[in-house]
Amino acid sequence: GLDELALATEHLAIVNRASWDSFLESFSRYYTDFQAAVQALAALDCLHSLATLSRNKKYVCPVFVDDCEPVEINIQSGRHPVLETLLQDNFVPNDTSLHAKGEYCQIITGPNMGGKSCYIRQVALISIMAQVGSFVPASSVKLHVLDGVFTRMG
Repeated sequence: GLDELALATEHLAIVNRASWDSFLESFSRYYTDFQAAVQALAALDCLHSLATLSRNKKYVCPVFVDDCEPVEINIQSGRHPVLETLLQDNFVPNDTSLHAKGEYCQIITGPNMGGKSCYIRQVALISIMAQVGSFVPASSVKLHVLDGVFTRMG
């Protein structure tokens, strides 16, 4: 009785371990193929998500300025992509105009809880979304290719 049960349990564990080892050996032969497939599916998932979001939220295609033109970031009726969803009808769009030959920086002031950090993050998010090839939450966006996004908050 008990000896047979213990023997059967031990045999099952040995067979399970051998099956698992065989699976891992087979899988390891195709690991790079699986990894490439997962990377491709992840990229496709991101692109599909951005395309769906862009269509559903009426995002626009950003326009990139040529390198020979002065550096600028011009956002008309920009919207924070997360807050717009959370606040729905209560979100107020913001314009941003930064230009190398004019207003090239902004000092954002105001009362606590007045939306300063949200505005700064909104400009950064729109800029980054444009850089990765996404449509953006605004009525229009014109900007240069950026090599970084820098802020000083506090």
